[in-house]
Amino acid sequence: MYTVDPSQIEGGHLGRFQSDTVGVNFPSSTPFGRGERPPYGSGDRGDGYNLVFPDLDSFKKWRDAEEETNMIDFVKVDFHLSKAALPRFKEHTKLVCARGDNGRQKYVKKFPDRIRKVPSRKMDGKTCAASISYKTYFDSDEVRVRCKYLLHISEHSHDIGPANFSFTRRGRKLAAEQALVSEKDIRSQRVRRGSKVPLESPQFSPAPRTTPSLLPHMISARALPQEDWARAVTGPERWDRIDRLFNLVRSRVGSFEYDSTNITLLEMSLLRLHSEVHTHRSSHGPFKMDQDSRDSVLSNIKTEPVE
Repeated sequence: MYTVDPSQIEGGHLGRFQSDTVGVNFPSSTPFGRGERPPYGSGDRGDGYNLVFPDLDSFKKWRDAEEETNMIDFVKVDFHLSKAALPRFKEHTKLVCARGDNGRQKYVKKFPDRIRKVPSRKMDGKTCAASISYKTYFDSDEVRVRCKYLLHISEHSHDIGPANFSFTRRGRKLAAEQALVSEKDIRSQRVRRGSKVPLESPQFSPAPRTTPSLLPHMISARALPQEDWARAVTGPERWDRIDRLFNLVRSRVGSFEYDSTNITLLEMSLLRLHSEVHTHRSSHGPFKMDQDSRDSVLSNIKTEPVE
């Protein structure tokens, strides 16, 4: 039986464990009679649980060191309590290599042609016999362990070490973090490329794409030109400029297709100016006009004489 010193757990190598079998002569025959067996869980050297840890924390520390050193993973497949009337142990847990099938029925893919983004760590048609079983007790904190792979590395039916790192939890986590970092780098590069604007190109913001029903509410005092720009040309000169600009835009209707949103904005601006004539007051703030009022104004425009 191997007794593990907690100070020697680092590294996960069996050669660092102390053995209390040195200088001890085991009897050549069992003290029990012919055909008799020792009580289950009595701790005899034949049950295979020959690795003893002082407590559960020491065992977990050793297990983590083994998984990290050999780049393997063990998963829990069985857990049960003692079924005897007088329990001989508290808990029994079995861990098996994560690369194996764990004794379960093989999963049949519903869509075999689909390729997984992350390859399965299960080996097709193979299993891994490596396992670790351990027991805890009521009257003691010690943990007795039986390992099926420490003395015989060949029990693993696959490569261990760096070749198996990508199939472990740590390997998959590292790959996911690297993929996330690379994706963020690509996005940041795209943002930097999109923010580069040539100096000679004018910087105009595109007109908002909205439905015509919402446009009347968008026409407000904020959308009108600034006062300092409007005062540059006043009076008849300004209206002459607007007239020439309107006729120039109108003359290109047949050869160029204007944005419907801009056309609607122009129409609503003219309706707003036209409404000021009939109401004898300037309108400020959002310009609201329902569909019936709009149709009525447009019909009156056809018959109203131009002064």
